[in-house]
Amino acid sequence: MRTNARAGERRFPALLDRLFAASPALVLVGLLVGQGGFFPLTSAWVLVAWGVFLVLWAALRFGFRSGREGAVSDSGNGSSRFDGFSACIPALAFLLIGGLYAASIVVHGLPAWSLVQCAPWALAGVAALVCASLDARQRDFLLTSISWLGIVSTGAGVAMLIGILSVVGSVNAGRLQFFFQYANAAGAWFACAALLCLGARDARLRRWMVLPLTALLFTQSMGSILFFVVVVTGYFLVRV
Repeated sequence: MRTNARAGERRFPALLDRLFAASPALVLVGLLVGQGGFFPLTSAWVLVAWGVFLVLWAALRFGFRSGREGAVSDSGNGSSRFDGFSACIPALAFLLIGGLYAASIVVHGLPAWSLVQCAPWALAGVAALVCASLDARQRDFLLTSISWLGIVSTGAGVAMLIGILSVVGSVNAGRLQFFFQYANAAGAWFACAALLCLGARDARLRRWMVLPLTALLFTQSMGSILFFVVVVTGYFLVRV
């Protein structure tokens, strides 16, 4: 019984840390469905949900002492220990920035609605802090998760294009606009998804790169297509 309890203590923090590492990908899901966060209110709801998760996660991370003792990483696989304190920095920053901004609104007599306008920028800042707090193994896991998200979103985009999935504004004049309702924004997303698949270590992702690339062509976004071609050309030139 004691052995099983210790094994459970080793696994539980690992699951929490993996969820933390994957949280930017989960946030991307919310943003993709919400028109890419074009409207500040959408970004605000996503930011609040992510902030609540980060605060709760930080509390659990400090409260669960075995996570701080290195039980997160397996001693036999050579992975680096996850620094729980640095990982809690995004939660602390979220609380600090949000508190300062709210205080500024009160001091200057601004309407509470103006708080929403900072949501997209605050969301980008929190994402940068979260990604910076990940170790190499967790960054690989996050990039892999986002790559698979790009492939899955391609399937949804094709379903919209051929009429299986009906979403208002997803297709206009034969151009795939996806949830963004804007072909150039959709093209930028699929271009990034294709590039992530191209640079992935997993051979399966490299093979599936054709899907987001096809969706990119369906958007007919010349800027995104040119961006993809330039990056791929530079990538192969560097490798040569």
